[in-house]
Amino acid sequence: MFITSNHIIIFKVKLKMRKNTKGVSAVIATILMLMITIAMAGLAYGFISGAFTTKTGVVIEIDATSTRCSGVIITVWVRNTGTMATTANLVSTSGTNSQGGTIGSVVCGASTVNLYAGGGAVSCATLTGTAGTNTIIASGPANSVPGTVYCPG
Repeated sequence: MFITSNHIIIFKVKLKMRKNTKGVSAVIATILMLMITIAMAGLAYGFISGAFTTKTGVVIEIDATSTRCSGVIITVWVRNTGTMATTANLVSTSGTNSQGGTIGSVVCGASTVNLYAGGGAVSCATLTGTAGTNTIIASGPANSVPGTVYCPG
């Protein structure tokens, strides 16, 4: 059999087609590997960030549902949402009244009043505010948290 110029042209076209199909699959494989790598990095980030944002130690929060104002007398309730218990004498409250004046700093209670980890709210302090919005701050061994209380006057 003789090789003609038509056979050579057909052979070259087939070679070009093979090269093109190999190039396309390499691009698709690269894109898939990149997508898998990004997905794995996202999963790792989600796992690691969740591990570092858990509440550990003593974390004091103002219990907004229990904290009330009667006239201008503010009763502050706090809870410990952390993982370690503490006592009320390590927690204090302070703040500013609606006129910008200072509300005195008050220690929450005696060393015999426990704030258990993840426990319920405990009546912390009684402060004297003014009519309007009063800002209170509860400070524990590891954190301070602000809150607001409206007093009708």
